[in-house]
Amino acid sequence: MPYVVINRSNAFDPIKDVEHATEEAADAAARALLEAQPTASLLTAKVIKRYSAEVTVTAEAVEGES
Repeated sequence: MPYVVINRSNAFDPIKDVEHATEEAADAAARALLEAQPTASLLTAKVIKRYSAEVTVTAEAVEGES
């Protein structure tokens, strides 16, 4: 199962989108990020499940309206 690094100090950090094959690789990525951003608060997490959803949006004209 893949692992990810989560930067709790910056929810927009794209590091959370990178999956690492091993816990060791995620740990190395977290340590490298800490070298660049020493005040960051990081987590490593094991990906257990992936979720997705699909939304359909429809629109129709109301009679008598232009």
